[in-house]
Amino acid sequence: VRNAVESTQIYMIPMINPDGVEENQRKNCNPDPEHGVNTNRNFGYDWKYYDLFPAIFGKEWSTRETSGNYRGPAPNSETETQAIIRVAESFTINISLSYHSGAEVVFYPWYHTTQKTPHERLFIEIGEEMEQISGYPLWTGSNQIIPHLGGTLGTSENYLYGKHKILAYTVESSRQKSPTNPDTVYDICSKNVEVHL
Repeated sequence: VRNAVESTQIYMIPMINPDGVEENQRKNCNPDPEHGVNTNRNFGYDWKYYDLFPAIFGKEWSTRETSGNYRGPAPNSETETQAIIRVAESFTINISLSYHSGAEVVFYPWYHTTQKTPHERLFIEIGEEMEQISGYPLWTGSNQIIPHLGGTLGTSENYLYGKHKILAYTVESSRQKSPTNPDTVYDICSKNVEVHL
């Protein structure tokens, strides 16, 4: 542990959506809980696909303010999104792990196209090592958690990889949306500390 910490620069952002967590929802509260923005749909990378293929990418529900996946009034409009962009632009980052809950799986870009990334083999190699440690399956190809065509636009992973070539993963770390049982939380933390090391 000491060697890993002393030989690696680690940047940790404890939470991207604190006011949304307070309200027990996936959107922030800007300007209020009902009309807030899902910050993981707000990153501006490849937003053009909403207009090019509105039916495929769900433009109707992503632009409805009351939707849980409301993308926001403009790309990168939210302070939370802007904070992540500043971090990505200010530091040299090689890999990013973004923790979510609601499943136990790991996945990576692209979330909106069938095209493979230029670093596909590396994504898979690292992801499979993560899978061996945590037990969370790496979803690739036809078993993606969301379809590639008609998939998700505006995610931090698409932005981080597309704009900065950061190997960006989403780690869905718990089937429960908000686990509170101490044993469950300890198990999640234990698995993922090993992944980090």
